[in-house]
Amino acid sequence: MGKKQSNTTRKHQQEVVVLSERDRAVFVDALVNPRAPSKRLAKAFMAFWKNKKR
Repeated sequence: MGKKQSNTTRKHQQEVVVLSERDRAVFVDALVNPRAPSKRLAKAFMAFWKNKKR
């Protein structure tokens, strides 16, 4: 199988993760109510953004 064909095939595959009720509730809560970014993450983002603008 060629590289392009192989990438196309992988694109359409799915993986199912089975979660408990508690895990599902925690996951959905994290999506709906995300934490604020930490100072370290904000600093890393600003460094990335400055380098990208160059």
